[in-house]
Amino acid sequence: MPARVVAAAGVMFVLTLTPAAADGGRGAFVTGAATSDGGVVGVSGGSQVAGTGGSLGGAGASTVQCRYFELADRVGETSTQLTLGAETTALIVGNRYWKVCVDTATGTQLSRDLIDPTTPDPATVARNLAQSALAQLRVQTPIARSNPANSLAVINIPTWLWVENWTPLTASATAAGVTATVTAEPLEMLWDPGDGSKPFTCTGPGVAYDLSRPARTQTTDCSFTYTRKAGRFNIGATQRWHLTYTATNGQAGDLGFVTSTTTIPIDVHELVTSIELPTR
Repeated sequence: MPARVVAAAGVMFVLTLTPAAADGGRGAFVTGAATSDGGVVGVSGGSQVAGTGGSLGGAGASTVQCRYFELADRVGETSTQLTLGAETTALIVGNRYWKVCVDTATGTQLSRDLIDPTTPDPATVARNLAQSALAQLRVQTPIARSNPANSLAVINIPTWLWVENWTPLTASATAAGVTATVTAEPLEMLWDPGDGSKPFTCTGPGVAYDLSRPARTQTTDCSFTYTRKAGRFNIGATQRWHLTYTATNGQAGDLGFVTSTTTIPIDVHELVTSIELPTR
C-alpha cells in the first residue's frame, strides 16, 4: 500500500491509497475528516467532553472520502467542467491532479479541486493536523455552583463560588505517521456577581463548600460578598481555556484561548433583626 505525503499551494495533503481493485473497481479512497483547506486526515478524540454553550466545538465530523484523478485534457485545465482522467494511487510532485471529495453520509460532492503537490513543511503538517484536531475538541459549559445552597445568598455574608469541571481536554489528529494533539487547559474563571458590581477573576476552580463540615474549618480563594442591595440576580461564570498543541514530528505551538460561559440565578436576602420589648 503506497503512502505519500504531499501538499498543494503550501497546504498539506496525506494519501494512503489502496489499489482500485480493492473496492470492486470503483477506485481508491482516502477516508478521514476534512480540514479547512481540503486536506484529509484521520481524527480521533482523546478526553473530549461533549457539552453545550461553549464557543468551541460543533457537531461530530462527517466521513469524507476523496479520490484523485489525472487530468484528461491539458487545455483549459482550470475549468471544473473537464472530464476526469484516470484515477491514480500516488501523486507525483510536478504533476497536477483533480481531487474530488464526497460526504459519504449524504452522497453529496463537497469539492472538486485542482491540486499541485509539493513537499510538505513539518511545521505546516503539524499545524494543519492541530487545526483538524481542534475542530473536534468540545469545551464544556462551566458547571458553576454557589453556597449558600439553593441559589440563596445573604448581604454581608460571603457567597462561595466554584466550578466542577476543571480537567484538561485533548483531541488528536493523525496522518502519515504524524500525530498532533491539542490540549485545552483550564486557566481561570471570570465571575460577574450580576448586581452591578465589577466582575472579578479566580485563578482556579474555587473550593466546593462541604455542608457536612463546620464552617470554621473551611476556606476558599473564590467568593463574593453582596453589600449593595437585596434582589434576584444572575451570576455570570466564564471559563477561559488555553489551547496548545504538540506533534510527534517534534513541532509544537500555541493556538490561543477560548472561553465558555454560563449563568446561575441567585436570590440575595437582607437579614433584619426584630426586637420585641416585653409589654407591661
